Amino acid sequence: MSDEPRERDILSLSDDPLPKVLKTPRLATQREQLDVLRADVARLRERLIAIADGTSRLAALEATVVLETVESGIRRHLTPVLITAGVAGYIWSAFLRRR
Repeated sequence: MSDEPRERDILSLSDDPLPKVLKTPRLATQREQLDVLRADVARLRERLIAIADGTSRLAALEATVVLETVESGIRRHLTPVLITAGVAGYIWSAFLRRR
């Protein structure tokens, strides 16, 4: 059983082109492989932070858009909204009084 396929798997984890020293499994030492893996982890960590930041900004933007849409809908249809709120309040209070 040879370690060659295992070394190729470890070396293929990086998207970046590997230095010439790492392209030959015989010359790739464990220290060099570890350095490549550390660089990959650092790069992935940066990407994850960027994705999380973008996702939180997108969620905040979508919440703002929904809020503005609801507010504009209420402003356009103020009378039906007030009547509906009054009826809902009346029903709610009637429900609470029965207890």
